[in-house]
Amino acid sequence: MEINITLLVQIFLFSFLLVWLSQFLFAPLLKVIEEREKRIEGAKKEAENISKIAHEKLTSVEEKVAIAQKQARQSLANLKAEGAAYQRSIIEEAKNEAKGKLELARKDLSEEIKKNQKILTTQTDILSEKIVQKLLRNPFVNGASSPHSNKMECSNA
Repeated sequence: MEINITLLVQIFLFSFLLVWLSQFLFAPLLKVIEEREKRIEGAKKEAENISKIAHEKLTSVEEKVAIAQKQARQSLANLKAEGAAYQRSIIEEAKNEAKGKLELARKDLSEEIKKNQKILTTQTDILSEKIVQKLLRNPFVNGASSPHSNKMECSNA
């Protein structure tokens, strides 16, 4: 087999091209690809970190909201209790005031009744005396027939 010089030239050119392309094309291209992969890995790690931080903050916010809701419910319950106590005190005060007014009205009514009973007793005594005096002055009271009874007898007959 004969080795031709063109074959050696071709091998030399191929080797030269392979070294030159490795140095000026493949090496920079591999560097760019590696840097890109490193940036992608860094971005993934950063995204995971951000995701963890966001999850922690979300958990923290949810806990704070739960605590705030609990405090709000407690405050509302306290305000309701205070309102109910205030309402009871106002109602009790109104009842006591009404009771006092009722007692005063009963006392006034009792005094008025006693006063009117005295007046009626006095007037009854006066009226009974007047009736007795009129009866004693009337001559027909002692069993004699009165002119009015004759008129009644005539109209009945």
